[in-house]
Amino acid sequence: MRRYSERSIALTLAAALLLLPLHASGSLTVFTEPLLEGVESLVAGPVGTAVLPDARTVAARRLAFRTRELIRRCGERAPSVGTLMPQITLAREAALRHGIPVSLILAVIHRESGFQQEAVSPVGAVGLMQVMPAVARSLARSEGLPLPRWLELLDSRRNIEIGSTLLCRLHQRYGSWERALAAYNAGDRAFGEDGIRDDVRAYVKRVKAGARLLSSLLVPTARPA
Repeated sequence: MRRYSERSIALTLAAALLLLPLHASGSLTVFTEPLLEGVESLVAGPVGTAVLPDARTVAARRLAFRTRELIRRCGERAPSVGTLMPQITLAREAALRHGIPVSLILAVIHRESGFQQEAVSPVGAVGLMQVMPAVARSLARSEGLPLPRWLELLDSRRNIEIGSTLLCRLHQRYGSWERALAAYNAGDRAFGEDGIRDDVRAYVKRVKAGARLLSSLLVPTARPA
């Protein structure tokens, strides 16, 4: 009996995807990256040596593809999946530690630094999550952690951990992600007599929109014929 390699099966599957018919409604189902990634990983490997990635790698790649789509939809140049993967992995780990939606952490990173690890703002905010050094030192003292040096804030792992810890503490203090995001952006100055200031509310709205988009992009969508 003839034996088929995983690669030949993947090629057949890829061809079948291209030949899928339209729905009766006249729209074509657009399959999201998880299925295509599986095909890609099988096709890329030598015959008989294809290895399926572990679940954590697949989840990180899904988030990387979704994050690229978020960046592109904002009219910005998106980093490669390979460039995003380490940051995505760190964000997922921080989200699990602190009970924060990973989509929220990534949306904050996108809004704050555009995923530029060495970003420094005119007011001195540093790194991916644009952490203020004074805030980072104060948070480290309250958490019983070593005080971070300025250069350490450029490290992706340290920066995401500090930024995520801050988000978590602000959520505990204010009781909602909306107010936590406002305080993350502008501290106590985020709030006026009528609640969140309008300029800060615009920041919160953009971050929440990014988080919603990241959460929704995994679902198959329909494209008009």
